[in-house]
Amino acid sequence: MDIFISYARKDLSRVEPIARALESLGYRVWWDADLRAGRRFDEEIEQALAAARCVLVVWTETSVQRQWVRAEAAEALDANKLVPVFLEPVKPPLYFRHVHGVDLCGWDGLAGHDGFQRLLRDCAELAPLPDAKPDSRQTEVTAPTPAPLSSFRDRLKDGSEGPELVWLPTGTFLMGSPAGDKMAFDDERPQHEVRIARPFAIGRVPVTFADYDRFCTVAGRARPGDQGWGRGRRPVIKVSWADAVAYCVWLTEQTGRTYRLPSEAEWEYACRAGTQTRWSFGDDEQALGDHAWFNGNSGGQTHPVGEKRPNPWGLHDLHGNVWEWVQDHWHNNYQGATPDGRSWEDASGEWRVQRGGSWISFGRYLRCAYRHHYGPGGRFLFAGFRLVLGPQPKQGQADG
Repeated sequence: MDIFISYARKDLSRVEPIARALESLGYRVWWDADLRAGRRFDEEIEQALAAARCVLVVWTETSVQRQWVRAEAAEALDANKLVPVFLEPVKPPLYFRHVHGVDLCGWDGLAGHDGFQRLLRDCAELAPLPDAKPDSRQTEVTAPTPAPLSSFRDRLKDGSEGPELVWLPTGTFLMGSPAGDKMAFDDERPQHEVRIARPFAIGRVPVTFADYDRFCTVAGRARPGDQGWGRGRRPVIKVSWADAVAYCVWLTEQTGRTYRLPSEAEWEYACRAGTQTRWSFGDDEQALGDHAWFNGNSGGQTHPVGEKRPNPWGLHDLHGNVWEWVQDHWHNNYQGATPDGRSWEDASGEWRVQRGGSWISFGRYLRCAYRHHYGPGGRFLFAGFRLVLGPQPKQGQADG
């Protein structure tokens, strides 16, 4: 075992991006991701802590009050393998106040962040990777890909793997279309700033027939038709908004972690991947065929996911192939929209939002900002969905 991470379970969503980033570099990381309430792993934790060459103790307002985090930190300090990590500007317990820590307060999820680079150097000194240079503290350690792009699959109860998800960074972006964009519609305005305060994971591709059919078999549900186009790696179609939510509930029960539909803001944030152009690849519609299945090249049907070029964050099929249900109710414009990535829902709302365009859509309707809506019970040849892992951002959550 290379790295053991000690933290309060309440901080799981903030610790997981760190763990996944280290795993993407080749480290073997133990962070009790599989522990479930009501089960005892005292011996396993003790063995993993003893075997680890480096122990990260994550300090937050919650963890400094947890006795087991303090105990694990003390064990690591006595063994001279402690690396404290601060996610919040808190005062650590008295015994650890003389130990210098790594500042990841406000970490943007990117590998180039000064604090994350410092963390990598400290880890490399205690647990050098096979190809690490001897003087790791004097050497820049760089991840092969940006840290938030690390991916994972949760394991289901039958031992099989769930859909692949990709961790995205925190950040701020402009949602919607600017006033001067002649391709835009009024419901894409006013363009407004949205802050994504916490990292979240989203499906690398839309949910496929292979994934959804497994759900139908286990849950005893009728499988949706494929129109004779094929199943397997093709995106699932003929699923309503309610069907998509039911799949998320089932996956949550299977994995013990919270799966849901993305909010409309999270979907656009993921689609744009740090860009502000009409499509994630730019403003040239002529390049659309390299990145999407749409009216101009689909041959009148869906195609297996992941065949077209990904966006800058490694996500496929956000443009075209199938429309994707999101959590939000439909609103005619963005007046009063949430600024923090939450879904925008109303008790009296009826329609649900779809995003991304499909195999039957023209290029204009595949833009990052384009919005569409249908009744939540509709099952269409052109609509599927994509997953997000993690609870909804809390109202007013803007400080991470």
